[in-house]
Amino acid sequence: MVWFGTGLVLESQNPSNKDATKATLDRLSPAAQWDGTAGSGFSALPTDPTRTTAKPAVRPLFYPQRYDSSLVVGALAMAIDSGSLFNTLGIREVRFHYEGNTVTVTQPKWQAIPTLRGQRLYYGWWVNLQKEIGRIGDADLYIEAIPRDGTMQSRVIGPFAMDPVDDIYTHSITVEPSLSEIAGQRYQTLDAAAAFLNGEEAINPLVTLAEAGEYDLTVSSGNNLDDLRGYLNITAGTSGVTLAKPGFVGDLANELQRARYKLRLFGTDLGLDMRYITEVQGSSTDVGNNHVLDGIEVFTSGPDGAGTLMRGNIPARSTCVRSFPYATEVDFHDVRN
Repeated sequence: MVWFGTGLVLESQNPSNKDATKATLDRLSPAAQWDGTAGSGFSALPTDPTRTTAKPAVRPLFYPQRYDSSLVVGALAMAIDSGSLFNTLGIREVRFHYEGNTVTVTQPKWQAIPTLRGQRLYYGWWVNLQKEIGRIGDADLYIEAIPRDGTMQSRVIGPFAMDPVDDIYTHSITVEPSLSEIAGQRYQTLDAAAAFLNGEEAINPLVTLAEAGEYDLTVSSGNNLDDLRGYLNITAGTSGVTLAKPGFVGDLANELQRARYKLRLFGTDLGLDMRYITEVQGSSTDVGNNHVLDGIEVFTSGPDGAGTLMRGNIPARSTCVRSFPYATEVDFHDVRN
């Protein structure tokens, strides 16, 4: 299942026309007792109450990530209020709980968000996460939506790993097929780069595919890094870069592997060609091990687009990406539903 995005969005209007850049958002940092360990700032972890009646629908308008200065994050929440959503979408307030500190937001608003495809306006409840000088580590964010209808329960979602750090990436590797290998810095294949990083147990490494062409990722063994808070971040350093399979061999052989990481595929120059990919492999536990697709192009090459046959009379699978991925500002076209 792919999450194609949540929230109300205006793609074509100037953010300044909606006053989306003028209002100052409340700032939120971990409390003084936070020691850099996830959860250490809380005296008691926020928990979603056992359901006995209706709860609001709540979705994050961000994905878990590291940040090195500040980061605007938000949520969309809705609940029926006397049969209506007109009064702040039926939500009395949204609380952002971040390692012992809480910000309460009572009004939703349009907010300008920088994305890899330009600035967008999203509607929701927002705060500005802040990295304080000298304070880095693993920090968890929870979001609580409280409905206007007192007969309903609140809903809590999270934790989301939102880690203030000095450096976003722990390693930086390039893949350049035309150049010789430099161990730990440059490789000729994506497989070689991914295998090296898995062996290092790199927490949040960056791999840049520096030359135009098709790249495959077949590494399925090594250290199990599902529980790392970071990703194997893959992007393109030039145009004309695609993750793809050269042809059909078999259902399992044609899975795009992940080197036992969560993947973050990002950047408008990076394509994901599903013609011969049965799915982007994910964790067998699914929940909490989400891949991220951010700003990339996902498509099916071939003369018939989404109807192009993978083998014989069988078209490409519709799974696309396993493990309930986040998909933000992705250009999906010519792919099966």
